[in-house]
Amino acid sequence: MAPKVSALSPVDPSTIENGEKQPEAPWILRKIVGTVSGRLVLSTFESMRATGNSLACLSPWGDSSIMILPCIRVRDVVLHAVVAATGGTAAVATPLLHVVGDTIVQAGLDTITVEVATMGAYHVAAHGVNEMLAEKIGNRFPKHSRKLETTAVMSLLITLKHKHTMDDAALGFFRSSTHADTNLFSNVADYLSIQKGWFSPYLFASNRRPIIPRAMRPDVVFCHGPFLQGDYRVAETLLSNSASVLDLAPSPPAPVVQPSKPFLDLPGFGKSSSNRSPPPSRSPSPKPDGTLVTAGEIPPRRLLVCLTGIKPHRALWATSARPGESIFHYLLLDGVPAIVLPALPGCPLVAWDTLTLADMYKKVPDDNVEPENWQGVVKILFEYLSMCVDWDRLIVPVPTGEAENGEKTLEPDMEVKQKALQDAIDLLVEGAMRSVEYKEVKKNVDIDRAGIVMFRMP
Repeated sequence: MAPKVSALSPVDPSTIENGEKQPEAPWILRKIVGTVSGRLVLSTFESMRATGNSLACLSPWGDSSIMILPCIRVRDVVLHAVVAATGGTAAVATPLLHVVGDTIVQAGLDTITVEVATMGAYHVAAHGVNEMLAEKIGNRFPKHSRKLETTAVMSLLITLKHKHTMDDAALGFFRSSTHADTNLFSNVADYLSIQKGWFSPYLFASNRRPIIPRAMRPDVVFCHGPFLQGDYRVAETLLSNSASVLDLAPSPPAPVVQPSKPFLDLPGFGKSSSNRSPPPSRSPSPKPDGTLVTAGEIPPRRLLVCLTGIKPHRALWATSARPGESIFHYLLLDGVPAIVLPALPGCPLVAWDTLTLADMYKKVPDDNVEPENWQGVVKILFEYLSMCVDWDRLIVPVPTGEAENGEKTLEPDMEVKQKALQDAIDLLVEGAMRSVEYKEVKKNVDIDRAGIVMFRMP
């Protein structure tokens, strides 16, 4: 029997096999592109490209701008001046130091770095606790519960590192069948709107150029690659800093810790290691059911669904696209729960709902938040996520009354699982809508660059 694959997987099945292989450009090419001159040339090329496509597509930053500015810092100008003053001799040692640096990063450091700041009394909850969802499933969750009130905002400054040059992002577009007009192509008003590209900077700053046609009006934009290991780390960071989590997925297996490589054992230092015996092979890591995971087999993945906003590192989006890394402020609201779901193979790497937080607020006239305001959003997200979720692995939390009897989980049928997913989405969207009541949100969050995002993760 063929394994289940997401309906949103790439049309060519061969692209799934290398779906988690991180691309890496040659060092010399990255070095040339990363110079001040290289960045100026690249920004000129991207500006010309954006100008030529401006009538048909959004800019790579997700707006109508045709000027793609380079990220040039004061330190870059100083370094460029030193190299020019020394006739280029200051760069002679760079290749060797670069190799050493890469080896050190691979040996011990991660693909992202994180700085945390909070605005208000933001508290991170214990994960895997599903009281809200259990109450919702048992029809005991109160209307206008204080658990969904936003009282604080957390800002995460995350630097995502990569080693590839600019490439087109593999995008897909989804439009729900719940619309009266299911045509994916837009009218004049939708043609001029730019909301569908609100999360595009995340891709473009990491050298993945998003091409979003103006003529399309999708409900969800999803991306299959190029893959970056840092995408998983970003998702895990957002999850670990969420104030509340609705967890419907089984716990992932414990990661296999690779032995760290001592600095003196780096290639090219000390005595030759050609005569050393090869290290013993590592046995495959066990799956949760006791079977073994081979080296070429990708373990089951999960899906994070959360509300987040993004801001550039400085005032301009260009400051977030540094050579070899992207850096953004990711904003989380403590009144909006995150959802964790079991994902099918072939599930998109990154996706976002094209409805921004500003659009959600427009559905709440006079800040009067009622369930009928967000049911359409819930139905669209449910239809999309139904094509990504591995229903066989989805766990339904026990309603409060049954949990008191000592029961851990239900043996649910498909109808119960679908209701659990729909209730989880309902809580997330309600929390997002009710954040309009917290006046500091509009002060600290760019609501035109905030919305619901979905990350695949381990």
